[in-house]
Amino acid sequence: MNQMYDQQTVRRARRAVALVFAVHGSVSGSFAVRIPWIQQHLDLRRGPSHRQLYHGGTHP
Repeated sequence: MNQMYDQQTVRRARRAVALVFAVHGSVSGSFAVRIPWIQQHLDLRRGPSHRQLYHGGTHP
């Protein structure tokens, strides 16, 4: 099970992982900044929908 990969494959994999992290970070960051506006626009008060907005629907 010990496989060796050439340097080009390893570099490509590292770039792909870095790109995924960068895209996820920028999307999450831009959404987090807009949460107050979304709350006002949808007239949300503190409650279950408020928690879902902050936790992405993963919080019970």
